[in-house]
Amino acid sequence: MKLEDQCVSLELAKKLKERGIEKESLFYYVNIDGEGKYYLYYEEALPEEIEYEGETISAFTVAELFEMLPAIIDTKQNEPFNCFWFMLNKRRVLKIQYVVNYHCDTTIFNERPADLIENNIYGERLPDVLANMLIYLIENKFMELP
Repeated sequence: MKLEDQCVSLELAKKLKERGIEKESLFYYVNIDGEGKYYLYYEEALPEEIEYEGETISAFTVAELFEMLPAIIDTKQNEPFNCFWFMLNKRRVLKIQYVVNYHCDTTIFNERPADLIENNIYGERLPDVLANMLIYLIENKFMELP
């Protein structure tokens, strides 16, 4: 498995930064020359002698993204259908897809649990799916910035 497969894509890393998520990470996308080309660096391998003209963006790993996502969301509305638990599914269609959502912990007899998000968030890359969930939760005010 390549390192890039464990880190969020550059595009989503930029979106996370735009939304105020600038926590320290093990890996960073670094724009050394200010020209728009980014390189993925391990935090401790960033060359100290180089003065960066461009920006540095946290390239969060799957584990770091998991830590930022809440395990449960309480909407404080419509009790007892107000608590939603994080759910992750891995399925194989043509390619492996990861599917995330928050499911209600209370169900009505013989009915499927309600979801916090009407349409699941899914994709082929787990770090990108988790980043998209984090962005959704922040934009829809389901969570505060970590």
